Order: sequence, then structure tokens, then C-alpha cells
Amino acid sequence: HAEMAALAELMAPPAAAAPDAPTPGFLRQADRAARWQRPRVRASLAVAALLLVGLLTGQIAIQFRDAFAARWPESRPVLEALCETMGCTLGPLRRVAALGVEASGLAPGDAPELYRLTLTLRNRDSVALATPSVDLSLTDLRGELITRKVLAPQELLRQPGRVPLGAALEAASETPVEVHFTVRDARVSGYTVELFYP
Repeated sequence: HAEMAALAELMAPPAAAAPDAPTPGFLRQADRAARWQRPRVRASLAVAALLLVGLLTGQIAIQFRDAFAARWPESRPVLEALCETMGCTLGPLRRVAALGVEASGLAPGDAPELYRLTLTLRNRDSVALATPSVDLSLTDLRGELITRKVLAPQELLRQPGRVPLGAALEAASETPVEVHFTVRDARVSGYTVELFYP
């Protein structure tokens, strides 16, 4: 009988371990909060935040590079180095709203099909701005459009001297320019000009 009892004991399944008591919610919450306070975790978060701020600053600098270079010329070397690695270019600031035509005139030239357009371009900004293109619309006696011409900055000649205008208009300046062009088989009577960046 004792042998049978010993055998039954051997064949019985092992007793299940007592289940762990569930951890109370306030203890789990305290454990999670303590995890964020560990020095290694805090250092990793600080490094990640600095990297993100650096990336954001770099993106802003690249996006508004022309404005930064115009307003803070001392930043130009850093921006040029950034553009070398990013494959971008650094040029004069473009702000067409700060540009205007103070005066203009259209006169016939020496030949029947030749015309001379004079403009006084004004930069109202406190920094140099990129030289704009000029959209010139020519009309006849009835006011109907004859043709439109786009005059690129390199076609505009500074007066006096008739030298090319260059890539930028000086800050807070008025610049007289002229351009010569031909119109075939039409009698020009009127015109309009508009400044724009292509």
C-alpha cells in the first residue's frame, strides 16, 4: 500500500506555482516615471533634442539663405559652406514688392523699327535686392496689344555710361536704366511695364 502511494505521488503532476499578485497601477506608474529620470535616459533625450534643433536650424538657414545673407552678411561664409554640401546657390535677396518703377519713357530710336525704353528702378528696401526682369507690353493706337517682351536683367543698361546693370540693385536707391529693342511691322503707341522674377 505504501508503494502504491509513493507511485501515485510520483505520477501526480507538479503543483502549479502560486500566481504572482498583479502590480498595483500606482506602482507601475511610479516605475515608468522613474525610468525617465535615469541619467542615461535623460542624457539620450538631451542629445536627441539638440540634434533635432540643429537639423531644424539648418533647414531654416537653407530655405531662407538669401535673406540671412542679405540681412546678416557675416553669416555668408557659413551659408556658402552649407550650400556647397547641399548643392544650392546663394544669390541676392528677391523681394519684388520692395521694387518699383519711379519713371519710364518710350521713344523711337534712330531707325524706324527701333525703340528706346528708359526706366528708373527704385529699391525701397534697406538691403540690396536681385535685379528683376521687366515685362513690357506694347499697344497700338487703339490700345490693342501688339507684342509682349520680357527684358532680362542683363539687357538693362545703367545710365549714364550704358554699362550692364548687374545682379543686384543697391539698397535704398534709384537706378536709371535703358534698353533698346526692335518691333517689326507695327506702329507702337503705348506701353506698360511690370517688374517680376522669373
